[in-house]
Amino acid sequence: MTTSASIKSMIYGVTCGWEKRLRLLGKGYRATLDDKDKRKLILRCGYRQPVEVWAPIGSSFQVLEGDDTGIPIIVRGMDIEQVGNIAAALKRIKKLNKQGQGIRYDKEVREIKSKKGKR
Repeated sequence: MTTSASIKSMIYGVTCGWEKRLRLLGKGYRATLDDKDKRKLILRCGYRQPVEVWAPIGSSFQVLEGDDTGIPIIVRGMDIEQVGNIAAALKRIKKLNKQGQGIRYDKEVREIKSKKGKR
Protein backbone atom coordinates (compact mmCIF):
# COMPACT_ATOMS: atom_id res chain seq x y z
CA MET A 1 0.00 0.00 0.00
CA THR A 2 1.16 3.49 -0.70
CA THR A 3 1.44 6.04 2.07
CA SER A 4 -1.63 7.97 0.96
CA ALA A 5 -3.75 4.82 0.77
CA SER A 6 -2.58 3.79 4.23
CA ILE A 7 -3.47 7.19 5.67
CA LYS A 8 -6.91 7.12 4.00
CA SER A 9 -7.47 3.65 5.45
CA MET A 10 -6.52 4.87 8.95
CA ILE A 11 -8.83 7.89 8.70
CA TYR A 12 -11.73 5.73 7.53
CA GLY A 13 -11.06 3.23 10.33
CA VAL A 14 -11.17 5.90 13.02
CA THR A 15 -14.24 7.71 11.67
CA CYS A 16 -16.43 4.83 10.40
CA GLY A 17 -14.66 1.63 11.39
CA TRP A 18 -14.02 -1.52 9.38
CA GLU A 19 -16.11 -4.66 9.55
CA LYS A 20 -16.10 -8.18 8.16
CA ARG A 21 -19.18 -10.39 8.15
CA LEU A 22 -19.02 -14.15 8.55
CA ARG A 23 -21.66 -16.87 8.73
CA LEU A 24 -21.67 -19.98 10.90
CA LEU A 25 -23.40 -22.77 8.97
CA GLY A 26 -24.31 -26.16 10.36
CA LYS A 27 -26.95 -28.02 12.31
CA GLY A 28 -26.46 -27.32 16.01
CA TYR A 29 -23.69 -24.77 15.44
CA ARG A 30 -24.02 -21.72 17.69
CA ALA A 31 -22.18 -18.48 18.39
CA THR A 32 -22.69 -16.40 21.53
CA LEU A 33 -21.00 -13.55 23.33
CA ASP A 34 -19.93 -14.11 26.93
CA ASP A 35 -22.29 -12.49 29.46
CA LYS A 36 -19.49 -11.13 31.67
CA ASP A 37 -17.10 -9.95 28.97
CA LYS A 38 -18.51 -8.92 25.59
CA ARG A 39 -15.06 -9.24 23.98
CA LYS A 40 -15.18 -13.06 24.23
CA LEU A 41 -16.90 -15.00 21.45
CA ILE A 42 -17.94 -18.59 22.22
CA LEU A 43 -18.34 -20.90 19.21
CA ARG A 44 -19.99 -24.31 19.39
CA CYS A 45 -19.21 -25.84 16.03
CA GLY A 46 -18.96 -29.59 16.30
CA TYR A 47 -16.00 -29.92 18.66
CA ARG A 48 -16.19 -31.53 22.09
CA GLN A 49 -15.48 -28.27 23.92
CA PRO A 50 -16.67 -24.80 22.89
CA VAL A 51 -14.03 -22.64 21.21
CA GLU A 52 -13.43 -19.27 22.90
CA VAL A 53 -12.01 -16.38 20.89
CA TRP A 54 -10.98 -13.06 22.43
CA ALA A 55 -11.18 -9.81 20.50
CA PRO A 56 -7.95 -7.78 20.71
CA ILE A 57 -8.04 -4.23 22.04
CA GLY A 58 -9.66 -1.99 19.44
CA SER A 59 -11.84 -4.77 17.99
CA SER A 60 -15.22 -6.22 18.89
CA PHE A 61 -17.62 -9.00 17.95
CA GLN A 62 -21.34 -8.88 17.33
CA VAL A 63 -23.63 -11.90 16.90
CA LEU A 64 -27.00 -11.38 15.20
CA GLU A 65 -30.09 -13.58 15.08
CA GLY A 66 -29.63 -16.66 12.90
CA ASP A 67 -31.80 -17.51 9.92
CA ASP A 68 -31.81 -20.13 7.14
CA THR A 69 -28.43 -18.98 5.86
CA GLY A 70 -26.58 -19.37 9.16
CA ILE A 71 -25.66 -17.26 12.17
CA PRO A 72 -24.14 -13.89 11.23
CA ILE A 73 -20.98 -12.88 13.09
CA ILE A 74 -19.62 -9.35 12.63
CA VAL A 75 -16.01 -8.43 13.42
CA ARG A 76 -15.47 -4.68 13.88
CA GLY A 77 -12.39 -2.57 14.46
CA MET A 78 -10.33 0.45 13.48
CA ASP A 79 -7.44 -1.39 11.79
CA ILE A 80 -8.39 -3.11 8.52
CA GLU A 81 -5.47 -5.54 8.77
CA GLN A 82 -6.39 -6.61 12.30
CA VAL A 83 -10.07 -7.07 11.37
CA GLY A 84 -9.08 -9.21 8.37
CA ASN A 85 -6.71 -11.32 10.46
CA ILE A 86 -9.37 -11.96 13.12
CA ALA A 87 -11.92 -12.93 10.45
CA ALA A 88 -9.42 -15.29 8.82
CA ALA A 89 -8.61 -16.86 12.20
CA LEU A 90 -12.32 -17.43 12.86
CA LYS A 91 -12.71 -19.00 9.45
CA ARG A 92 -9.80 -21.39 10.13
CA ILE A 93 -11.51 -22.69 13.29
CA LYS A 94 -14.07 -24.63 11.26
CA LYS A 95 -13.41 -24.81 7.52
CA LEU A 96 -16.27 -25.55 5.14
CA ASN A 97 -16.73 -29.23 4.44
CA LYS A 98 -18.32 -30.86 1.39
CA GLN A 99 -21.83 -30.45 2.83
CA GLY A 100 -21.28 -26.71 3.34
CA GLN A 101 -20.99 -26.74 7.13
CA GLY A 102 -18.47 -24.45 8.81
CA ILE A 103 -17.58 -20.76 8.88
CA ARG A 104 -17.50 -18.68 5.71
CA TYR A 105 -17.49 -15.04 4.69
CA ASP A 106 -20.95 -13.56 4.16
CA LYS A 107 -20.69 -12.97 0.40
CA GLU A 108 -18.51 -16.02 -0.32
CA VAL A 109 -19.94 -18.29 -3.02
CA ARG A 110 -19.00 -21.93 -2.86
CA GLU A 111 -20.52 -24.87 -4.68
CA ILE A 112 -21.76 -27.73 -2.53
CA LYS A 113 -21.39 -31.19 -3.98
CA SER A 114 -24.73 -32.91 -4.52
CA LYS A 115 -25.36 -36.45 -3.40
CA LYS A 116 -25.56 -38.63 -6.47
CA GLY A 117 -26.21 -42.32 -6.56
CA LYS A 118 -24.59 -44.87 -8.80
CA ARG A 119 -25.66 -44.84 -12.42
